Amino acid sequence: MSWPALGSSPGTLSRAVRVAVTRLETPVNAIRRALIAALVAHADETGRRVNGSLYWLHVLSTDRLTAYFPHPKCGVEALDAFGLLTLFAGVLMHDHWSACQRYSCWHAFCNAHHLRELTAIAERSPSQPWATDMIALLYQANALVSKA
Repeated sequence: MSWPALGSSPGTLSRAVRVAVTRLETPVNAIRRALIAALVAHADETGRRVNGSLYWLHVLSTDRLTAYFPHPKCGVEALDAFGLLTLFAGVLMHDHWSACQRYSCWHAFCNAHHLRELTAIAERSPSQPWATDMIALLYQANALVSKA
């Protein structure tokens, strides 16, 4: 398929989008099914501007697959509309977000998020050495797992 030249009519661009959607439907559905069946998947979200409005880009991924879902809301309504977590039964790695925790899969919490929160505690409250100790422990555990 050749791509429309810049300055193409809105109708030409609209047709190109429709063709792309049709051609991508099968692989996108295969990716979604594979993510639902995955033993471990990671969920996250990030805010993005779309036509001047804040949208949330929700993600479910493995080391090889990713599904993206933009939605104007960040929460259960958006995750339900995404439609993957309601069917997912593996281990869901996420950042403790309560919206993710309502799904009936297994849950694991992301150490990158733990480290970010612990670093903030250590910087704001130097009188709390446990935060720095926990950071060191997480790094040691990671090193041992990598070595194993």
